Amino acid sequence: MTRSVAFVGRWASFKDVVVLMHDRGVSAVPVLAGPGRVVGVVSEADLLPTEELRDSPATGYALLPPADRPDGSA
Repeated sequence: MTRSVAFVGRWASFKDVVVLMHDRGVSAVPVLAGPGRVVGVVSEADLLPTEELRDSPATGYALLPPADRPDGSA
């Protein structure tokens, strides 16, 4: 077991999550909304449907739908 846990924030991009998982050799990471406040887990299985959309006009992906963003941005 490691003391240094890989994690992402709520607004992490698809690419950031993929790079982190690859670099750390893990298949899932916790999603934090603040120090020590786990709000979920994102796994490779969660990312697979998004990979299908990578050629779409959108330039990035968030872990939460746009309506959940504090500023309402997409």
